[in-house]
Amino acid sequence: FFFGTMNTDALLCPICQCKLLQANTAQLVEQQVEMMVGKDESKTFGRWWKVDDMMKFHNIGFSRAIQGSGMRYLTCPDCEKDILGYNVVSNTKEYFLCADRVQEGGTSKPPISLSPAVVDMIKSGGGEPPSDAQ
Repeated sequence: FFFGTMNTDALLCPICQCKLLQANTAQLVEQQVEMMVGKDESKTFGRWWKVDDMMKFHNIGFSRAIQGSGMRYLTCPDCEKDILGYNVVSNTKEYFLCADRVQEGGTSKPPISLSPAVVDMIKSGGGEPPSDAQ
């Protein structure tokens, strides 16, 4: 990928495969930013997927503002296992996912498979599932 290009594939959590962004919703930018990678460890990263609107995320989790930094971290909302990016709290037009900490392409988690009996129960408006529903 070249800086300035858009993501051509979806961006996924590398741990649980949750879809974070659809294709063509983020621009690759270069900037040196230090970010936590462990409880007491930080690392500087230089390649970031920049998202210009919070509503473009398919799924994303936000930490509270980090005291004294004005930043909050972005994480996977499903597994919450890793810091994947950041946002400067005062800037609601720039969100950054670290290109080295997300998975490009591939497929996200498959949809949940429901038995036909449970699908029928949902379509009918609820009630108890039949005793043979799985």
